[in-house]
Amino acid sequence: LLFSLLRGKSKIPFSELKGKTVGIIGLGNIGKLVAQKLLGFDCTVIATDIFKQEPIILQKLNVKMKKFNEVIEQSDVISVHVPLNEHTQHLIGIDSFDKMKDNSFFINTSRAEVVDEDALIHFQHKFKGIGLDVFSKKLKESLEGNIILTDHVAAQGEDSFKNQCVQPIKIFLQKIM
Repeated sequence: LLFSLLRGKSKIPFSELKGKTVGIIGLGNIGKLVAQKLLGFDCTVIATDIFKQEPIILQKLNVKMKKFNEVIEQSDVISVHVPLNEHTQHLIGIDSFDKMKDNSFFINTSRAEVVDEDALIHFQHKFKGIGLDVFSKKLKESLEGNIILTDHVAAQGEDSFKNQCVQPIKIFLQKIM
């Protein structure tokens, strides 16, 4: 998703992450995987999370923890990876979009409700690219420009599918043996 956005549709490509700042909102398992994939691209990775992170992990991933607003304001690419709960619903709204850099990239692969979709529609022209795998029909029909929309299919990957099939059988066999 990120690299497709970077390519974009323009004739003047964004071309590379080198020298750019990538902000990760939510440094849980998925956020850490994103940070790991960014190693070697010579970009700065900053992150915010409500949970304290292990310094050894941050060092290994070359991630600097920042406050939420610092990540929002300093990032050329923002990638959101938080669970949906009462604290994260509309976490990214008018105030956040207003503080984001012009011509930055916004990616949400967490839950649609984490983003205030009306605010995103309002601020969409601020971004050089938007990538979403969770969205409403209204948002899908309202966005234009360098937009990539994909289905949220993490649970439908081959490994996940196998685990969903095999795990109940294992539990059943353990109970009867």
